[in-house]
Amino acid sequence: MATTQSPIGSLPPEIISQIFIECLDPHEPAAMVSTSAPLLLTQICSPWRTIAHTTPFLWTRTHLLLAYFRPGSMDTATSEDEAEIQAQEDEERLPHIKSWFSRTGPDLPLHLSISDELILANFDSCITDYVLTLLPRIEILDLQLCRRTLPRFTEFVPNAYARLRALRIAGDGFEPSEWSFLPFDAPLFERFSTRILYCALPSLPLPWARLTHLAVSFFPNVFDRPSTTTLLEVLKQTPLLKSLRMMLSGDRIHGRHALDTYTDPVVLPDLRILQLRYDAGSTVYRLFPLIKTPALEEVEMDAYDLQRFMFSRPKGVRKGVRKVEVATPEYRSNWVVQCLPLLSGLKHLVLHNPRRATMTGTFALNVAGHFYSVVEALAPLETGSYEQEGMEGKGVPPCPDLERLEFRDDYSRGNCEEHLRQVVDLLRRSIHPDQRGDTSNDVGPGSSGISLKSLSIPKEWLSGSGRALESDFEEVTRGVQVELWSRWDDEGEGWLTRGYWRDEWYDA
Repeated sequence: MATTQSPIGSLPPEIISQIFIECLDPHEPAAMVSTSAPLLLTQICSPWRTIAHTTPFLWTRTHLLLAYFRPGSMDTATSEDEAEIQAQEDEERLPHIKSWFSRTGPDLPLHLSISDELILANFDSCITDYVLTLLPRIEILDLQLCRRTLPRFTEFVPNAYARLRALRIAGDGFEPSEWSFLPFDAPLFERFSTRILYCALPSLPLPWARLTHLAVSFFPNVFDRPSTTTLLEVLKQTPLLKSLRMMLSGDRIHGRHALDTYTDPVVLPDLRILQLRYDAGSTVYRLFPLIKTPALEEVEMDAYDLQRFMFSRPKGVRKGVRKVEVATPEYRSNWVVQCLPLLSGLKHLVLHNPRRATMTGTFALNVAGHFYSVVEALAPLETGSYEQEGMEGKGVPPCPDLERLEFRDDYSRGNCEEHLRQVVDLLRRSIHPDQRGDTSNDVGPGSSGISLKSLSIPKEWLSGSGRALESDFEEVTRGVQVELWSRWDDEGEGWLTRGYWRDEWYDA
């Protein structure tokens, strides 16, 4: 009896290898779990397993959870023997970890993400010892480690960080003085991010002149938070900066703003991403005229200062902005609406109701009307009129190129059905009637003048609405990529996927 062969089986191995690479998550290193690539690809058939094992790049981006133990192995553990049991677990995991990295070949650079967020993490683990031998090959290193483990990564090993380009640290174990070797022993180093910093920004031992990415999400000590003048002095030392993410505080000197003494602006010719967070009532807007950003593409800040910032940019720079994330848009919706006409080239808009705002009472929970004004501004009715910079006419959207819209709500409570109804109304006006059911999305905009391709909403908005409204939502989102977002998402495929680096603000 003749056997049938799948069409993919006739493809050359190098083509299948490339397809396997495309199966990897572009945003996160691969966890050592059998339910996702690359391990999943080795379980289909013998030829695929051989191709996966001989494709080194598949194994070069890895997430590793220290102190993992099998279910049941710690059920009878006591404080006296838990360390011994953990050591045994590590000894049994180590051959599998070595086998994983043996497939990367001897020379390819590595992206390694490591976490020890479980209580039983042991810094004397044989797994940690093995990981340290890989340091000379690591190009990107994500460390979510506690004070027990992190010092192991600063032990003196010649040429340990010769390839290191990016270091991202989360957790409470980061002591800047222990990384003072970075400017000297990491000649390629250019990107630094930390979730929490327990010192002043200028005291970081970084090669400032080489930095292209700098991010500090939270300063527990308010006195360590950089003032606008401190940030300006740092920016003078970072001419190559492409991305800046920083928490700030305001500063005044005897009733006169400290920036009044500055006359020469700082030019950041390559800066493409600017994300700022600051204290309520901060005078950070005084910084804006002193920073020149001709290549800016992405901005994140509160609504009021976003408007001020955009007015401080030349028209050509405003048109080049492709992504904007606005914090607390519902509380300051009128400022968001006034800012939209300045962003005619916008493709990606994020409206974020952060947890810090709801927990501190920055705005009330019943804000459906304010939210609606932002939605209405994005897709004006045909009978309305809208004046845009250099454009005037009925039903003209302020951002005609808008393709992706995200709503993030860290504290969804009430108004879920009202919010979803407004999104449905927006989609009805933004999607061409002929587009529904057509995934090609090539039929042009709807009556509003925009044509969304991607939408992200809080999952609570959908689960908290009636069935009839859910059906309406399903109808108007045909042909649109829809994602359900949640601030408190689980970690996915079990314990081995815990501890990923999250590029987000820290809300204490």
